[in-house]
Amino acid sequence: MINLQPDSLKVTKSLIDCYREEVVNKAECWLGKDLPYAKEVIVEEFDIRFKAHIYYSVEKVATEQALLFEKIVEYEKALSLMTEIPKTSYAKYFKISKKGKKLEFARDIEKINQEISRLGFFVIAETDFRATSKGILEAYRKRDMIEKAFDKIKNELDMKRLPIKAM
Repeated sequence: MINLQPDSLKVTKSLIDCYREEVVNKAECWLGKDLPYAKEVIVEEFDIRFKAHIYYSVEKVATEQALLFEKIVEYEKALSLMTEIPKTSYAKYFKISKKGKKLEFARDIEKINQEISRLGFFVIAETDFRATSKGILEAYRKRDMIEKAFDKIKNELDMKRLPIKAM
């Protein structure tokens, strides 16, 4: 199972952009109470053929949108204190220029709206073509719970590990 993150892969972004209207709040994509909407798509990319499960969660949209705007407001506060154009990720949300000694910036509405349009989505790629989106989601959630439990056990035990020196 591969979890394709919307902000990290071109394939994921193109899948979300292409199928957004077919997934968002569509009765045929509803998986059940407290579950996201989902659509299955066969994809040939990276020289392999796989099934992409595109999920959309209304609850996730609200959470992610609040976090996005908190970040934008935080960036605005930081930019207002700067005198030089930053070399970090501020350009992801702002148009920044320098006039004399003053730094000028404005929200890049087009980029922000594009990011908003992808909020609430996540994609899981799978090579088991018989599996359903609901089954894949359940397996993924169980795997995540197990990994977190193992991590917690491992870190709580922290049994004075033996140091290994490279020769």
